[in-house]
Amino acid sequence: MLDSDLLTIFKDFESDIDKFRNRNILLTGATGMFGIWLLLFFKFLNEHLGTKLVVEAVSRDPNLFLKENPEFITCDWIIWNKSDIRNFNPVLERIDFIIHGATTSANETFQGTPPLEKFSVSFQGTLQVLKYIDRFRPEKFLFISSGSVYNSKTLGRIKESETESPTTSNTGAAIAHGKRAAEFACFSALEEVPGMSLNVARCFTFVGPYLPLDLHYAIGNFVRSAIKGEPIHLRNLSEVYRSYMYMSDSITWILKILISEQTGNVYNVGSSESISLRELANLISLNFGRELILGGLDQNLRADTSAPSFYVPDTNKIIRDLGVTMRVPLLEGIRKTIDFESARMI
Repeated sequence: MLDSDLLTIFKDFESDIDKFRNRNILLTGATGMFGIWLLLFFKFLNEHLGTKLVVEAVSRDPNLFLKENPEFITCDWIIWNKSDIRNFNPVLERIDFIIHGATTSANETFQGTPPLEKFSVSFQGTLQVLKYIDRFRPEKFLFISSGSVYNSKTLGRIKESETESPTTSNTGAAIAHGKRAAEFACFSALEEVPGMSLNVARCFTFVGPYLPLDLHYAIGNFVRSAIKGEPIHLRNLSEVYRSYMYMSDSITWILKILISEQTGNVYNVGSSESISLRELANLISLNFGRELILGGLDQNLRADTSAPSFYVPDTNKIIRDLGVTMRVPLLEGIRKTIDFESARMI
């Protein structure tokens, strides 16, 4: 079902495929939403173009992941490293690219992981990865950060130059604090390894297959209701704005950042097209024939209480520098997600 999405991503890299050929990649956060999509695309490259990519995938529970995603069981090019990111040791003897996105899982965040644990996974985990860059001297290092590092109070799109961040007394912003500290550690390490390309992707909000449907993501809960034929409940009637990029677009943008010839850059990754949660709920209600109930069950809880009411990136910088574009409109992305997740539930 995802073949057309993977082919779309491939078309954006058709002239750059040799940059992936015979590469050894260290991938952390390998079993999260981004990790799954990256593995799917690398699988596509290996099976259809013979790129001979090797991926060392760090995960605390690869067996559970493979049980839930059996399509990866036969992928002998994935070397699973069963470790907590804070104390892992690489298995590969050569690492060409590092894609580091490990953080606490969405489920752990939803279940109320203590703030210091969230911070530790992001920051201490990054320090552990950085311990090895002098040994491996990778060509490319991509750190997957978060738009939560911003604390903009304006209703305008957030630029990379925004300097306001959550206050240190705001323990609800633990992941933001961890990611921000990790970004500093990455840029400090860049000074120690001449010739290494290091860039940061600050990721916002997304929709697509493998989106958690039962946690604190409003769009995930709305999609779940649409699949189950249930009413869509919206309790929070205040004006909360988000934007949603479809996952195939986000993978294209992330990989464009990875192979970029530029270094030392921070790029926003996400859609710049804002939509209120009320508009989002109404969009899904109208297009998928579900009743919209204002009030009642809370389907748009936010585990991070520091999240702003307007959380939308300015993406002019990455569009200008790397020539990326958004191909999948929001409604199409929602429809693709519903079709995929409906099939998985059968």
